[in-house]
Amino acid sequence: MDIHKPKPWHGLREFLKEYAIIVVGVLTALGAEQAVEALHWGHQAQTGEVALKAAFVHEAGNAAERLALDGCIRQRLAVLSGVVQRATEDGRLPPLGAVGNPPYSPWTVGAWDALVASQTVLHLPRDKMIAYIKVVTTTKYLSGLSDEEKAQWTILATMSGPGRRLSDAEAEQLRNWIGERFSVTLGRWHDVKVGPHDQAMFQVAFSARIFPELVPWLMLNHGRLSVLVHPNTTNPRRDHLADPIWIGLALDVHGDKLPEHSELEQAPAPNTNPVLRP
Repeated sequence: MDIHKPKPWHGLREFLKEYAIIVVGVLTALGAEQAVEALHWGHQAQTGEVALKAAFVHEAGNAAERLALDGCIRQRLAVLSGVVQRATEDGRLPPLGAVGNPPYSPWTVGAWDALVASQTVLHLPRDKMIAYIKVVTTTKYLSGLSDEEKAQWTILATMSGPGRRLSDAEAEQLRNWIGERFSVTLGRWHDVKVGPHDQAMFQVAFSARIFPELVPWLMLNHGRLSVLVHPNTTNPRRDHLADPIWIGLALDVHGDKLPEHSELEQAPAPNTNPVLRP
């Protein structure tokens, strides 16, 4: 390896000339780097706007669908309101089939969240950024309303079932609370004797996975109601008589109406849409 001494400068003029060459070279390199960065962010912004526009088209479709269904939804709510009004007057809910609910399509702003996370949003034109923020804010608001609406239709769905007394309001309230907070299968309300039970009741089927969360919650929120928690094996008599947990006052269970062996029932799919934390 050969190491050479730098050439000595001969005077200030030559020194300034060399210095200017170095400065120009550095500025040129910086300018090129900035140009590459500007091109990069320009491409990112363009790609992001394409994704945003696709998302906004989807949300516009959501809004158009909801406007088209508004009249039908209002009519259905008017019918249900009449059912409740008549039930209030005579003290009983009539037998009622499926209540139904509007179709739901998610209101999503995932494309915007990605632009924010990558800082691409900072490289959008200011007027566009402000306009996009307004659309995203409105979309998030509509998403919240949609979640609330689903929760309310879940409550309305509890009207479905055979005719029953309105005096069982406490049980209905607990049923609604469970549906709002847990992913379970809510059974219909039974106002007559069912199986080994003497009193009006409803069933809640749930997986072992949520047992540690649901059962303690029931212990704190069952009010004056009695809750029988039992496994679901091939021996229903043992499930109800030997292995259950009673929350609240224990009630009579007629074991003679329960077999000692039956086919194992498949776990039903959850029919609730929980929107609240326990």
